[in-house]
Amino acid sequence: MESKLFYIRCDNCGSEYRINTRGEMNCPFCGSKIYLSDKDFKAFQKARDEMLVKDKVENDIVNSDGDVLHKWNNEMNIVFESTMGKPINIHYFYQFDRAEKTVYVGKTKVAIVYNNPDEVAKIERTLGIMEYPSADIKNLSAFFPHIFLKVRLNDDRYLVVYDKQENIYPLAIFNKLDPKQVAWMISRMENFGCLFEYNHFDFSKLEQLDLYINPKTHYLYILDGWENVVMDNPRNYLKQLRAIMKDQMILGRAPTKCIEFLDSLPAEDAYTDFKDWDDVIEHGFNGHNFHHFTEE
Repeated sequence: MESKLFYIRCDNCGSEYRINTRGEMNCPFCGSKIYLSDKDFKAFQKARDEMLVKDKVENDIVNSDGDVLHKWNNEMNIVFESTMGKPINIHYFYQFDRAEKTVYVGKTKVAIVYNNPDEVAKIERTLGIMEYPSADIKNLSAFFPHIFLKVRLNDDRYLVVYDKQENIYPLAIFNKLDPKQVAWMISRMENFGCLFEYNHFDFSKLEQLDLYINPKTHYLYILDGWENVVMDNPRNYLKQLRAIMKDQMILGRAPTKCIEFLDSLPAEDAYTDFKDWDDVIEHGFNGHNFHHFTEE
């Protein structure tokens, strides 16, 4: 019965069920019927209401996209000489000098210059072998890098340019945020944790500078740091997630259950860890209530 609450598809013909106010599920094509228990019907209504809120938020994004926080100002430019035989101009607003690489963040691109070409090959291999389960209804690949350009520079470094939507910003440019907003970020990062567990991936190192945020949805993206993916250190990702989110949050406003979760060790697997976090959402934040992004 649980699967039908998620997919609401008829087992006989695959059509979508129609659900009436009594909890009766009817297939309009083959006529099959299923009756939900009161508990399942209440769960369906709750899930439906949450989806309606999510749809409204996403529709608002479509209707008003762009530089929603007006962070793209004081544009700068840098020119790279490449083995392609012509210069490459990069327009950017933020620059982050990191170990063995430099990151340039523009409106619709993230350009990263890697000192070690082997790191680029490793990133491509990792993203290329990532498998997504059939139940990946959130399209998680959209929250990871997609290479727009890759080129060797004349100094033997590599320039890699990733696509990015205009309304996605580096998390590092924001001050500490209200726990109600960070809670949504943690939920998305826990989604990623389940995907990494599915692929037997982990991060030897994950940092705030690897993360980018869409402030209208609070969704986080991992657009950097993929050279640090490993096949061991089980669930190190979940430990570092806790540290990053705790540092990003105004702790004095956080529910006790939230602090307890962030101070805890990860569960025995990412799926259980996500369930533990969802319990914090339900009992610490009173459910999945969306709060618009605001800065202090």
